[in-house]
Amino acid sequence: MLSKIPPLLTVNNALMDEQLLFESALLLGMAVAPVIWWTGRKDAAPYGRHHTNSGAGSRAVKAENMIAWNLLTLPTRITWFLMECPCLFFMVPIFCMGRYANLKPPRILAALFLLHYVHRALVYPLRMRPSPKRNFPVIILISGVCFNIYNVYIQARSLSNFRSYPPTWLSSPQFVVGCMIFLFGMVTNVWADSILISLRKSSKGDAHSPASTSPTESSSKMYKIPMGGLFDLVTCPNYLGEIIEWLGWATATWSFAGLVFFVLTVCNLLPRALAHHQWYLINFPTIYPLKRKAIIPFIL
Repeated sequence: MLSKIPPLLTVNNALMDEQLLFESALLLGMAVAPVIWWTGRKDAAPYGRHHTNSGAGSRAVKAENMIAWNLLTLPTRITWFLMECPCLFFMVPIFCMGRYANLKPPRILAALFLLHYVHRALVYPLRMRPSPKRNFPVIILISGVCFNIYNVYIQARSLSNFRSYPPTWLSSPQFVVGCMIFLFGMVTNVWADSILISLRKSSKGDAHSPASTSPTESSSKMYKIPMGGLFDLVTCPNYLGEIIEWLGWATATWSFAGLVFFVLTVCNLLPRALAHHQWYLINFPTIYPLKRKAIIPFIL
């Protein structure tokens, strides 16, 4: 009986089933966004300056939960690569399964996505200067991998299968403006990361290097106050740059999937930026610029 079912009908049914899965995944992302926001505001994920032994001002998980976070850790560079690599390695194979994979507009959009993750998965881990005493919790690695697998699926399938782009899309206002916003955000993110990395490189040298004012006190001596450019306006221009980046992505793709990614990025990074800002205020109580905002100049 099954052999008499027309092949086209079988393919159409499969597409309908996946479209339901795809749309459900998009709605799931929007539903999870407030939970990510609430979790980030409640407890900052314990890595970087919010590591469980980062001293005063750390908003990491409470003491009773530290055992679970520190039960299993990995070196930060390796963990960062493993966490970001799904977007880099899965985008092309998933994208190529789409019915519009041979068209130029979705290919160029996919290249933008990959541009970010080539830097994030391959370049940034080699440039970062993590403390050898603070490994990365595997629990965060697992959550990051799960998110990136989810995200690369919805972005790749949206680009090449569920969102149709006409040949004129590359000259559309959405694409042109979106790409400009994306590239501006990426440049801002990379620049800010470079300043922070330079502070870590010079942490054993002059405390008054061009990019800093003073080392932190007590258990936070490895950190300095970044100065110059957007750092004079906000504590976390690196996070601001990444949020701008994915705002540009949502605009250039003009898709629900792009919007979901942007919303999830905001719900993840904005609470962490607020936690960073509070950490600096507590650890530099007399010298941290009080007019500096957390992430949005003059506002927040």
